Amino acid sequence: MTRVSVIVPARNEEANIGPCLTSLLSQDAELEVLVADDGSTDRTAAIVMDLARTESRLRLVPVPTLPPGWVGKNHALSVAARLVTGDWLLLTDADTRHLPGGLKETLQRAESYGLYSLSPEQVVETWWEKAVIPRVYRELDRLYSFEEINCPDSAAAAANGQYMLIRRSVYEGVGGHAALAGEILEDVALARRIKASGHRIFFGPGAGIVRTRMYSSFGAMWEGWTKNLYLLYRKNTSRMWAAVMRTVLINPMFAALLLNSMVHHRKGHKVAWKGREYTSWST
Repeated sequence: MTRVSVIVPARNEEANIGPCLTSLLSQDAELEVLVADDGSTDRTAAIVMDLARTESRLRLVPVPTLPPGWVGKNHALSVAARLVTGDWLLLTDADTRHLPGGLKETLQRAESYGLYSLSPEQVVETWWEKAVIPRVYRELDRLYSFEEINCPDSAAAAANGQYMLIRRSVYEGVGGHAALAGEILEDVALARRIKASGHRIFFGPGAGIVRTRMYSSFGAMWEGWTKNLYLLYRKNTSRMWAAVMRTVLINPMFAALLLNSMVHHRKGHKVAWKGREYTSWST
């Protein structure tokens, strides 16, 4: 049976790490799970260690101090990747939930690819998530299409850092995350390197395989998707703000909330682009 090494980078994920690991360890597949703990100051590491006492497939990997020139997530993934034993790597985030049988199904589909990435189903609970998240994905549709990305004759490449299944030999062959040390959109950068090296890649919707709730607050949502649209539009501010305004003008209530958030703006953290296609799944 094909062996999969799952790497979950985590920093202060005590609310997510338990359910994420439980969903991974229940998969019908031969696997090991490495949690790359990047200096968490909450109970993330303790939760992992408690689970590891009764689960031999689970391992906590403390991440050393961030070296100059590195982005934290890239460093955490690179450190853990040196310790894996599997034929495939599954890079996935702590805020994901993996549905039963999903990994086995994905492995079967990925057989002829070097990289197989999925965009998780989106859990949307508040009105502002339901109003904005679909619009965000429509904007991402303007930038990338699954058809182009999946076409071997097209140079287009992208992936979703929340679910990236990669052949270990391919990952190591393109230099892994050590070759992407300073990349903020590391998922897109890695997909480009893999496709440019001659390997087939696949990017598609993750319905029935994996789901996530992207943002639990309006402020995190605003910071996350505006910052990443800026990067995805190659730092073209005019194009990025045009995308923002298309979203704002759709919903007057959102516009009012947006203005309020800008007045009370607080610096947030980077939230990586979660994919292109939106699938509504409300709770």
